[in-house]
Amino acid sequence: MISTSIVSDTPAADWIETEAGWQSGPNLISLIDNCCLKRAMLVADGGLIFVVAEQSLDLPSLSTRTRKQVLSAFAHNLTGDGLLIYISDTRRVTLVRTAHATIPLYVSAEADRLNVSWDYHAVVAARGAVVLSRSELRYFILYGPQLAQETIVIGVKQLFAGQSASWSAGQTEIEIDPMIECESLEQSVLRPGAHVTAGFVDLINLSCRAVLQHAARPALELSGGMDSSSVAVALKAADRPFLSYALLHDGNAGHKQKLR
Repeated sequence: MISTSIVSDTPAADWIETEAGWQSGPNLISLIDNCCLKRAMLVADGGLIFVVAEQSLDLPSLSTRTRKQVLSAFAHNLTGDGLLIYISDTRRVTLVRTAHATIPLYVSAEADRLNVSWDYHAVVAARGAVVLSRSELRYFILYGPQLAQETIVIGVKQLFAGQSASWSAGQTEIEIDPMIECESLEQSVLRPGAHVTAGFVDLINLSCRAVLQHAARPALELSGGMDSSSVAVALKAADRPFLSYALLHDGNAGHKQKLR
């Protein structure tokens, strides 16, 4: 639920807080304004630190720790999902993700720009050039999507839990290093009383908005499942019409889909 865009050829003036996050000229750090998330901007030695995290995560403090200690402690945090962004005075950008991660996070590096987002399509669309990886494409065609650092677009990678990523102007590749070893992946199960519905609907709304705006005849699959129901709720107030279609199963499952 966060997106970041850093342009290297534009000097970073003072960052200002906005309703959607922070901004310095064309440089943006944006997030969904939701009760599940909190944010902070900290002045560190040699730069600024931006944090976007779940409410359950304690925000770092520089009063008793150095910048390196703060980055390390943030990566080892297991109480919630969060992203720390350190932008140095020399324009070097460091991303640190907590050891607890609940959504995908993609990073795109080019010589003149860095983009970060939970939305893979948005990250790819923001690139100046898109070059596909033949090896990753071959694997995707044969085996389908995989949970891997590399993606089918060269220069776009996934940032996993407990990892850090670094980039400076002129670099066409982003450097990713593990700050803590996370050997297992667990299914994320909602706790009773969790307040995530609004954030989830906002997430879907943002993902579908570009389709509705740019497609000549936008069409969405609404087959009656839980995912489709969420899409229908998110787009209930859409300001333009769209077509929908359904892929229905046979038997009792298909009957339930029709009822939904």
